[in-house]
Amino acid sequence: MNYLKRLIVVMGILIFLTKCNAQNKDIDNNREAKPKREMNIPQLPENLITFKNQAYKSVNGKRLLLDVYKNKVVANPPLLVWIHGGAWKRGSKEAFITKNNNLVNAVLNKGYALASINYRLSGEAIFPAQIQDCNDAINFLYEHADTYGFNKDAIALMGRSAGGHLAALVATSNTSGRGDFMGDRDKILFKVKALVDFFGPSDLINFKAYGTDKGTGTPEADLLGGSPLEKERLARAASPIYYVNAQSPPTILFHGTADRNVPSKQSELFKSELDKHNIISELYLVDGARHGDPIFDTEVYVTKTMQFLQKHFPVK
Repeated sequence: MNYLKRLIVVMGILIFLTKCNAQNKDIDNNREAKPKREMNIPQLPENLITFKNQAYKSVNGKRLLLDVYKNKVVANPPLLVWIHGGAWKRGSKEAFITKNNNLVNAVLNKGYALASINYRLSGEAIFPAQIQDCNDAINFLYEHADTYGFNKDAIALMGRSAGGHLAALVATSNTSGRGDFMGDRDKILFKVKALVDFFGPSDLINFKAYGTDKGTGTPEADLLGGSPLEKERLARAASPIYYVNAQSPPTILFHGTADRNVPSKQSELFKSELDKHNIISELYLVDGARHGDPIFDTEVYVTKTMQFLQKHFPVK
């Protein structure tokens, strides 16, 4: 009997020690996890000069703002202008830090200056307000290049989703002489030297992401003030593919084959039109990638982007 009691006590002690050990391991695991979460916090290089919340125009009492980031040690660098996405109805100039942090760090560390701009969203104004704001922002940057310290004759555009669309529209239309794309100024001062477009729409007339309905209630309808079928003339005016010409800049396109928001066919059509005009271009279709997939900011695609920029839009 005494032997049985002693055995029960020993077993109880062993069970208690096992639970304590497991709890200690959980604590250790939790302690190890914290640095991993901290490592994922978006960062920018330390050697930057930054100009935050610069007002480039005012509309109905609202100031439209942009930010400029410049490497301290590079004199007169080329400028990359980032246009944010968000279905034309949301998003802000800060989004590029979280959405494409690896790419942003790569371009800034290489010596490029970078500007990120806000524009009126579709809930504030319908098209062409967005493209007018983009043109005004880039004209402002061109006019104040000496203030910010970059080369005004070396400007390229980058964007994702709706921002890719607007970047492509600026890049293709600014040699077309369209007066209705101008805002506060009476002419385009700058020339786009290169375009980086992540899964942006290129042809709103043939935008088939939403089946056979008229697209009411979609981001495109909010942008145009009606579905592309109802606003066909405006949809055409808002489509970069119809402005491609012999002066269009070298272009690199990225798109996921499983994109249900913007079909990859949009980038394929854009690439085909660029080819017709003998424009230098690259298209990377990423198998299985969805709209806004984090894969686009991984090493393989950041490297492809940097190789393209250094070849066609280098830091000298």
